[in-house]
Amino acid sequence: AGYVTELRVRDNQRVKKGDLLARFDNTVLKAQADVAARALGVAEAELRTGAQRAFQDAESKARLDLLAAQVEQKRAELAWANDLLARSEVRAGRDGIAVFADADRLAGKPVRTGERLMELADPRQAELKIELDVGDAIAFPERAAVSLFLDSDPLQRHKARLSRVAYESAITPQGSLAWRLDARFLNEAPRIGLRGTAKIYGERVPLGLYLLRRPLAAVRKAVGL
Repeated sequence: AGYVTELRVRDNQRVKKGDLLARFDNTVLKAQADVAARALGVAEAELRTGAQRAFQDAESKARLDLLAAQVEQKRAELAWANDLLARSEVRAGRDGIAVFADADRLAGKPVRTGERLMELADPRQAELKIELDVGDAIAFPERAAVSLFLDSDPLQRHKARLSRVAYESAITPQGSLAWRLDARFLNEAPRIGLRGTAKIYGERVPLGLYLLRRPLAAVRKAVGL
């Protein structure tokens, strides 16, 4: 837990494994590591002094195991403090694109352990996320064909195949109830984060049934049949 002092990447920036993404405030962690290093130095000095006295003093010889255990304890505390200090710099675990909403909101933001700051997305593994209104939910064939028309380029068709249909509906960020469907692109995927309209191809049905499906459903709800 802490707060972000510096963000080293921009949204949708390509990064490589090991690149620095963000840096947290590490003032307290540096102090803890320094205290642990000094405590280790004191414990090692006491062990060396006890080892010298052990040649002439039986009591000092008996305390050598205790002093050695204290050195190992302080060494473990220093390693833990250095590990925490290293975690104050968040680095990329793999190649990808840094995906987050707003860099200005992340800078100086207090965060808790486990809270998500950003995502590293692999453009080669991009998928299509579809939010299907519950009123349009029908039984789709396995691996149904999908066409995506982006809002930025509505004349260009991006072909995909349906790969997953959620078991339960959920509330979308827009506040509507929808089913989540996932599809895999057949060709090169568009840029991550773009939105558009998806068309899913189901089984062929009579045109009249398709056009009257919703009115018939509304009538059945109204009359209770």
